[in-house]
Order: sequence, then structure tokens, then C-alpha cells
Amino acid sequence: MANSTASVQIPQQDIHAAQNGWVVCAPATGPRRMIVSTQARDKAGKTHFGFTQPGPIAFLNLDRGWEGVLEKFVAAGKTIVRKDFLIDPTARMTEGAWDKLWYELRASYYLAVSSGRFRSVFVDTGNAMWEAQRMEAFGKLTQVPPLKYQEVNSQFEALIATAYNYPVNVVIAHRMKQVYENDAAGRGQKTGAWEATGYKDMRYVVQVNVEQAWLDDENTPAMRIDTCRQQQKLRGAVLKGDMCNFPTLGMMVHGPETAADWADGSREVR
Repeated sequence: MANSTASVQIPQQDIHAAQNGWVVCAPATGPRRMIVSTQARDKAGKTHFGFTQPGPIAFLNLDRGWEGVLEKFVAAGKTIVRKDFLIDPTARMTEGAWDKLWYELRASYYLAVSSGRFRSVFVDTGNAMWEAQRMEAFGKLTQVPPLKYQEVNSQFEALIATAYNYPVNVVIAHRMKQVYENDAAGRGQKTGAWEATGYKDMRYVVQVNVEQAWLDDENTPAMRIDTCRQQQKLRGAVLKGDMCNFPTLGMMVHGPETAADWADGSREVR
């Protein structure tokens, strides 16, 4: 049999240039962090979970669900700095208004993760953030050809992934919606299933994906770990009651010895 191994000739100057950029891997130093996407139906604990991150927290508010929740954490001594990006549901925003909203939201997210002023960032909600970018790019949310999404998807993923370059926690909360299927007559019927709203590939951008719910029969919150990049064996694990918080999730992912990494005060607001 003839030798099928291909021979590739690479110029010596290219080989010399390739010597640069290699990094010897070493154990991580400094506090651990997590980049998390959470999804839940309304009033199931998404906002509460976001505020259990270590402070100071940069809160990018695109929703109206924080009232009555945020105050409890501030009263307990947590530092939370809020910036609002609310859309008036009764007003029709112009193209220029969407451009301005997305520009300010994008810049504020980048500042929050990169400035060193915050230990954690909370985006509530990720579906509203994704909607803002699409409206800035297309001026509408429906009937957009799939090919036009390629650049927008790449830009959105790159923005979210900026957090990987900095020692900051991020929680991005998403609402959920009911799934419908057409019956024999072509009428949409509820299937009983629910799915997350927002950017469809968010689970691949973040490190940990969780789904939250309120257990009516037990009158307590619950959280299921759907995917975890650092600890795949945690997939399907369920936390209940007082365990539904960011520090507990952090210790499950990184080990109980990292408890101090999830405490408030490891960064100061300047």
C-alpha cells in the first residue's frame, strides 16, 4: 500500500513566527468566578438568584421585576449599582431610539465586566438584551432571513464572552414561554412544555446553565443544573430551598474550599 501521508511545506519564517504566543498553564490565582445563564417562568426566583452574587453588583435592568427583591439585599448590606434600559410598552420607538438604546446597553455591559469596579454583573433579562440588538440591526423581530443573523449572532456572542477576559461573575436571566404545536385543524395548542426565550445559543456561550422553578407542592424554590462546563457530572443536579443561590452553586462547581470567593466585598466601587 502506498504511503498516503501528505507532506506540508511551511516556510521557515512562518515557523519562527509561530514560536510566539505560547503560555505555560498554571493553577488559577485570585477568586473564582462563574458565567451563568438562568431561565425560569415568571416569579420563580431569577431576580433573587442574580442578587445572590458577590457584591458589588452592576445591575443592567431591562425588566420590571426587581422591585421588592433588590431592596432586601441592599438592606442586608449588599452594594448594587443599577442602570435602567426600560422600554415603554405603550410607545413606538424609532430606529434612532433603538440605535441609541443598544449602543448604551452594549457600552454599559462592557464597562461593567471590564472596569474592575464590580465583582459581579446581573443582566435582567437576556431576552430583552437580545431583542434590543435585533431591533437595532433589523428594525423588526420577525421575517428576517436567517443569513442576516450570522453577523448579529457573532457580535452578540462576542459581547457576552467579553466577561471571560476579566475576573467577574455574570448572571444573565431569561424568561420562558409555553411551547405550541398545531393540531390537525392547524390551530395552535399548548403542549405543556416550556422553553427559554432570548438568544438560542446562549447555553454554549456561558459556563453554567440552570433552570429555576417554584415547587408549589413543597412551597419552595428549586434549581436544576442543565449544563456545567467545569463539572459535567453536575448535569441534572437539583438544589432546593435556601440552596438556590449563587454561592452554593459556586461551591458545587469549584469545591467547598472556594467559599470565600463568593463573599461580598472582594471588589470596591470607585
